[in-house]
Amino acid sequence: MRYAKKYSKAQVLMHWGLAGCFLSLLAVGFWMGSIPKNSPYIGTVYAIHKLFGLMVLGLVLWRLVVRWRAPAVERITTNIWERYAADMVHGGLYVAMLLMPFSGWWMSMAAGKTPKIFGWPLGISGLFPKSWAEIFSFLHHVGAKVLLALILVHVFASVVHGLREGRVFFKRISWIGFFSLQN
Repeated sequence: MRYAKKYSKAQVLMHWGLAGCFLSLLAVGFWMGSIPKNSPYIGTVYAIHKLFGLMVLGLVLWRLVVRWRAPAVERITTNIWERYAADMVHGGLYVAMLLMPFSGWWMSMAAGKTPKIFGWPLGISGLFPKSWAEIFSFLHHVGAKVLLALILVHVFASVVHGLREGRVFFKRISWIGFFSLQN
């Protein structure tokens, strides 16, 4: 197996870009639950949330292709349980990053509220039975909490590794030197 010393610029950009997108979508999603249903701007907030969710789905799929094609980054830890835990958290993050946009999209289609861009529908309204909207809604709302928990575990583990291994660990995925001409 090939190993890289650090992540490529594309991987760093996708990592931090998706982190920002998901944290923003999660914040807006949790806030949306407190907006009164008769609010004049609730439709706009939902529409923007749906469009950004679908954009993020495209970015996640792109990230999966890049991750599949790029060499793995050398692991710093040799501890078996840490490797297993890291694999589980990363796998969970990928599942959650796919579950969130798909469940939201399918929930909208099942509810007959297919997202649109410039008036063009992004999906097929009625593709799923209307009764499935509740199932997809449940998956979307539980998925948000699971994704947030996995992000927190990921950040905590990164900080622990950073304190234990020092700057070398953070250099692998940081913005330091991102804009230099060297890769």
